Amino acid sequence: MHQKLLAATRLAPGKVCTALSLVGYEDGVSKAIAYIFGETLICDDANTAKTVTFSREVGVKSVTFEGDVYDPSGMLSGGAAPSSSKILIQVQELIEVENKLQEAQQRLNAVVKEEEKTRERRTQWKGLLRELEIRQHELKLLQEQVEGSNASMVPIFIRDLLFGISKLLDCNTGRTD
Repeated sequence: MHQKLLAATRLAPGKVCTALSLVGYEDGVSKAIAYIFGETLICDDANTAKTVTFSREVGVKSVTFEGDVYDPSGMLSGGAAPSSSKILIQVQELIEVENKLQEAQQRLNAVVKEEEKTRERRTQWKGLLRELEIRQHELKLLQEQVEGSNASMVPIFIRDLLFGISKLLDCNTGRTD
């Protein structure tokens, strides 16, 4: 079929492709799909289909996008199908949309996984931040408690007493002179 496709593309460049290239299928049905579509060419128009189908180099069944079927035995079937029934084009468009959907789904899955990873980190960070706030509050309470305790007042009291003694000594020294 490869040689016939090459010959067809030489006869009508850019206007011929294999039907098999337009359909998507799973690997499990590849033999059946190849049997059905493997020897069929899809042509842009009736003139191209006639040229490739009845060429000695090609000589395989061709179908136009309008639905006309050309067979090398000379049988022509179908006639122009309604424009809404361009099934192969619709199948190809469906395959493209499904591929885009699959790519988008893969990107979404990657984003969701990344979000899950960062969610754990955010939860840990929030926990550590909360722990820090609690510790800061405890420190503030301890500082206030220490400032109000008698133990913290002792150095101030001693300083005041020493200052008072010093003044008394100064006064006393001044009298003896």
